[in-house]
Amino acid sequence: MSGLRVYSTSVTGSREIKSQQSEMRALAGNPKATPPQIVNGDQYCGDYELFVEAVEQNTLQEFLKLA
Repeated sequence: MSGLRVYSTSVTGSREIKSQQSEMRALAGNPKATPPQIVNGDQYCGDYELFVEAVEQNTLQEFLKLA
């Protein structure tokens, strides 16, 4: 799967969303990662704090793996 994805849900009864949460944690390399997590294709970009830092440092394209 390609494209930019943001995982934003933390509590659910849905099997599909639980599967997506497992995928997000695997991509993040952290079994305890909590949303939001940002992924571009199969490349982990980072969490919300890293996103804000990239915006502040004007490095958003690099953070999102678009440059």
